[in-house]
Amino acid sequence: MNLLKRIERHLRLSMRAITSPENRTPPFLILYVSSACNMTCEHCYYWRNLNKKDDLTLEEILNLAGELGPIENLNLSGGEPFMREEMGEICRFFITHNQVKQIYVPTNGYFTQNIEKQVKEILGEPTLQLIVVELSLEGMPEYHNRFRGNHRYF
Repeated sequence: MNLLKRIERHLRLSMRAITSPENRTPPFLILYVSSACNMTCEHCYYWRNLNKKDDLTLEEILNLAGELGPIENLNLSGGEPFMREEMGEICRFFITHNQVKQIYVPTNGYFTQNIEKQVKEILGEPTLQLIVVELSLEGMPEYHNRFRGNHRYF
């Protein structure tokens, strides 16, 4: 999608959210689905909250989605989002209930089998237009391993 079309789309969705009196749902939602993470990355601004047992429950996330209207773009983040076992279920609920068209998920890519399983489940939704699994790479192996803070994984 070129820059002009992206700007037009963003403006259209923002105007819809602003002018619709019955629906004040933002067209873009960033949701932290997991504080669990298996890395200790230098760039992480969330590290003080990682690996605590205070994440939203599945029920709380689904209730939140149930209170929201249409969402065009869903960004799921955290710690490591794919450490959340219900990741596919969460995405599918947002797709069917909130008409989500695009999903973006950053990942360190370590849990490849789980990522593949969850993405296949999400791709079962016919109305989803795009899912982007954003793999984080910080450089060549030695630098990447040091930056991620966990040398034994790579």
